[in-house]
Order: sequence, then C-alpha cells, then structure tokens
Amino acid sequence: MSGGADGDDGKAGDDVAASEPQDPADDRAENADGSASEVSGPIQRFESLSLFRAVILLTVVALIARVVFLGARYAHWDEARVAYWAYFYAETGSLGYHWEEHGPLVQIAARWLFEPFGVGDTATRLPVAVVGGLLPMAALLYRRYLRDSEVVALALFLAFNSVLLYYSRFMRSDVLVAAFMFAALGMLIRFADTRRYRYLYGAGLFVALGFGSKENAIIYLVTWAGATVLVADQWLYSPAGPDSGASRLGRSWASRWWRRLVATLSAWAETLRLSLQSSPADGADQGDGVTGLAMTTGKRVGLLVSRLAGLVVVVLATVLFIFADRGAGVRGRQPYLSEENDRVALGEVLGQPGKTPAFVTDTLEHAYEGYADWFAKSSERTLETYLDFIEGFAGVLAQNATVLLVFAVLGILIERYGRENPRWLVMFMTYCAVASFVGYPLGTDISGAWGGVSAHIVVPLAVPAAVGTAWLYRELLAVRASKDDVATAILAAVLLLAAVQVGFTAVDDVYRNPAAEDNELVQYAQPQNLGPVVDTLDRAAAETDGRTAILYYGPRGDAFDSDVALVPEEGSTAFWDIRPTCSDWPNTQPMNWYFAVTEASVDCERSSEQLRATIESDPPPVILAVPEDGTVPTAALSSSYERDVYYTRTVGRELVVYTHESWT
Repeated sequence: MSGGADGDDGKAGDDVAASEPQDPADDRAENADGSASEVSGPIQRFESLSLFRAVILLTVVALIARVVFLGARYAHWDEARVAYWAYFYAETGSLGYHWEEHGPLVQIAARWLFEPFGVGDTATRLPVAVVGGLLPMAALLYRRYLRDSEVVALALFLAFNSVLLYYSRFMRSDVLVAAFMFAALGMLIRFADTRRYRYLYGAGLFVALGFGSKENAIIYLVTWAGATVLVADQWLYSPAGPDSGASRLGRSWASRWWRRLVATLSAWAETLRLSLQSSPADGADQGDGVTGLAMTTGKRVGLLVSRLAGLVVVVLATVLFIFADRGAGVRGRQPYLSEENDRVALGEVLGQPGKTPAFVTDTLEHAYEGYADWFAKSSERTLETYLDFIEGFAGVLAQNATVLLVFAVLGILIERYGRENPRWLVMFMTYCAVASFVGYPLGTDISGAWGGVSAHIVVPLAVPAAVGTAWLYRELLAVRASKDDVATAILAAVLLLAAVQVGFTAVDDVYRNPAAEDNELVQYAQPQNLGPVVDTLDRAAAETDGRTAILYYGPRGDAFDSDVALVPEEGSTAFWDIRPTCSDWPNTQPMNWYFAVTEASVDCERSSEQLRATIESDPPPVILAVPEDGTVPTAALSSSYERDVYYTRTVGRELVVYTHESWT
C-alpha cells in the first residue's frame, strides 16, 4: 500500500485518477503499433460512463433483482425459526441473542419492517436483500488497486452471481457477514491509503455489524491475518534483481512512519538534554523550545488517542446495541424454566443510566458465551463430515459459480505469472478464497453442506475473476481495433456465452426453481409448495373466531417416533415459548411461522378418540398429521375432509393436511 498524508484532511488518495497505479490507456483498445485507439459505437458509449455511474447502475439493478418476487418461495426451516423470533420480538418486546439463531441483527431489522410490509416472508428477507443488493457498491472501495474495467467486472460478479443472488433473497446471515466484512476490508485499505479516519470508523462499524450478523465473522479476521502473511512474504521475496525485499520494506509507508516517530522522539530527547545543560541566560529560550515541542507532541498524541477512542465507541456501541437483551431477553421465550434473567436489558439501561457498567458487562459476557457455544458445536467434525462439506461446496461452486471460477483461474494466472509485480490485493483475495474453501467446513455449526456458506468463497474469488474478465475485455477491444474479425468474434462469443450462462443459472435457480431438489443451492430443509394450506389457514383465521387447526400425533410407547411427531409425548413441556406451545418445534416448522403469519389459532391432540369426537362436534378447518401415524381416524375424516400431502423438506419429509370440505 502506498502512503498518504498523515492528517485526516490530507489530499492523498482523494483523487483516484491521480493515484491509481495504472496506465491510463489500459482500458482502451490498441492499434497494431501499440498506440491507443478510440473505439466507436456501443463500446465507446460504455467507456464514456464514469466508473461511479456504472457501478451505481449495476447496484440499482442488483437491488431490483433481489426484491422482485421476494416472498414467492416459502420459508426454509432455518428461515422460519429466525423469522418466528423476529415476530415474537414484535409481539412481546422480548429478544435475546442465542447462537443457534446466530447474530440477532437480522431479527432486529425484520421486526421493524413488519409494520410497513406486514408479517411475512418478504419483510423478513428484505434486510438481507438490501444489503446483498448494495454489495456491488463496495467494489469502489478497491478502485485504487484495480483498473476501472476490473472494478466494473467485480461489481457485476457481486450483483449477479447466483450464489449471492439466491442467498440475498434468504433470511440467513451469510450474505450479511460477507458483505459487511468485504466492505470493512475495503474501508481499512482506504484508511491506509488516505489516513482519513472516517474510513477507520466505517471499518469498525462494518466489522461490528458482521459480528452481530453471525459468529463466523471471526473467521474473516483469521483469514485476513493468514493472507497478509502470505502477501508480505511474496512482496519481500526477490530471488533475482537488485531490488531486494529489505529495500522495498525500507521504502514502505510503515517504515517511513516508524522513522518519523523515531526522529520526533529523538528530537524531543535532544531538546530536553540541551535544556538541562543550558545556562540560566539561555534557559528561557531552551525552555520555550521544550515546552513547544511537548505541546506539539502532546497534541498529536491526544488527537491519536481521541480518534482511537472514537473507534472503540463506534464498535462497542454497535455491538452492545445488537447483542443487548430486549425485554426479558432469551428468558422471555422460556416460560417453563424457573431461572430468572438478571442481565440488564437495553430498555432498562436507557431508563437508568447508572446501570451502564452492568449492562456492558452482562451483554459482552452473554455474547462471549454464545460465541463459545457456537465454536464448541462447530468443532464437532470428523474427516467424513469434513469431506462431505468440501464436496458440497465444490458442487455449489461448479454449478452456480462456473464463470466466476473460470475467470478467477485466468485472473490468478495473469496476475501471478503475467505481471512483473503481482498486485497484492489480487493475491490477498485469492489466498482468502482458498483458505475459506478449505477452512469453512471447520467453522460452521450445521451438519451438512450449505450453499449460503459458499458466499464467503465467492466474494473474495470475485476479485481475481474480475481481473480475468477485464483482461479478456481489453483483448477484445485490442483485436477489434486491429480489424481482426475472427479473433473479435471468438472473444465476443466467449464473453457473451459467459454472460448467458450467468444469467440462465440465476434465472433458473433463483426464480424458476428456487425449491427444486436438484438445485445445488437448495438445502434439504426447504419445503415445497405450501401455498394451498397457508391460504386456507389465512382465510379460516380471518373468517372464524374459533380454532383454525389441530396438530395431531397419536402413537405412544415404543411406537412414538420423536423424529416426525408433531406433538411431544404426554407430560413433555416445551423448551421455547413457541405457539402453539404443545407443538414439537423441529418437526412442525415452518408451519409455526405460518401459524404466526396467518394469525391462526392452533391446538394439539394426542388422542384418536378425542380427535374423532372433535370432528363430529366442532370440526376444525384444518388438521395436520404425518403419514407414519397409523392412529389417525381416517374413517371419520374421509366423509368431510380432503386429504393432501405437502413436503416440508426437499428430501421428502411429508406433512398430511386434512382440509374440511367447507374450506377446500
């Protein structure tokens, strides 16, 4: 990284065009003799767009792509449980961080969207969609180390890669973490280049948001540290040539900063020594010099301390706001536990500022405990499960990041072996992507490969992919300017086919088949079409005052199957305050979420005889059961109920729904 002005108001790095380490003709075509050539037609009009306008345009399109038909896909099991707690927060005022739901940021954001957009899938997914849609804007933070065409290509990959697009339309926090940490790194780079502390504060804010989104944000810090070591080694190692790594280190901004600090301290020490040795006649002059130097140094130190304190305040305030208990916190949704929550909640400290120290301690300790539990769960890995993760990631990347992978390999080869001095940013991101592919299976708590985690590989890999894409684009301009029609047609066809593949994959996997079993992005807990049963629950809840639905499961003793039962065994109590509290949360989701969305009144039943009597006396609009339950009174149901089967998992978890004839 090159240095800039020391002060916050310095101009270094502000004018990107003046500071970018690139040839101004890099993004233009060349004639056969190497001279720059103007290109006419559509390409010239594209080139005339400013970098910022091009990226902003892509960002607008990315936002539209993420919000259109946002609620069309029914909630995944994991979406449903997180969405339910956002609803619970809106209804009760209680919310607390629990590592199984990950950082509470998305729940806090979704809760405040229920009023304008209504309780439903659209409102819960909107925070992720907006952040994912704005992600292409972060490409501008890296513009000093990339050509303009590379920045635009990077924004394109961030906008339209199907992994990022699919999981930007998903209430899960992987895209949030990837976006926040990518922006934070860009802010840190801008700070190193410009010394403008607003970038440092921005980096701190985004890191805090990343940690408030999901626990694996900490893996980014480890990945950055490892990539920094590799880049530093590459930068310092020079087996040939007069320019050694030591000489480059001596010219770096860090070395200049260190020499300036040493010189300042030495001058101060020398002035102090002379003042002590001076005679009374000239003591006043020496004293004035010492006093002036001390005041100047003290002012600089004070300014630095105040800025670092500001950074701490930004990070700490963001973390506390996100992780703080609301209402009764987690205990608010555990009604059957006798323990009381003695942590100071956010509302409590706002009314009683004197509890601030206890509030800070309680919140940070609770967040630490949650992170520790998450890492303990994540560490439960065998070689077999690790290889399953790797295979799953490879499948997602091969099907949904094909173009990105191909151009990334091309970009890495060009950067590593085609340049005299490979750019550190491109290699840094390459190392981060490789480390993420190998390391993320060790840093996630789920038991199967999850396509969303691939976002942490796709985002850094998009940088070398942008290098490869921009290189091919410049080659196209060059051969077109040289009137080589055959080469022009070939290169244009390659770029066109790449664009078509990206577009087709995105449309097919994100919009046409977002819940298909053969879609690599779909995790096994994604239900199929629940539309008819949700519509029936919605209509029945709106048009009746009584019971809307009954959850039924009858087998007892050895016949009880806890893996499919919709109702727990007799005498069991619910751990979470999930409505209805008689439901078995792992087996009934995402229906609990849709009970909340439709405001359905739902009861549970364990007795076949009692269910038969209810059907005869006061038949509910909907009865839900499972195919494995042989105690369902099918004879009583067959006369007035229509039977349908829905899948609450892509792998075949079946839910049997009996709808009364008056509601079919």
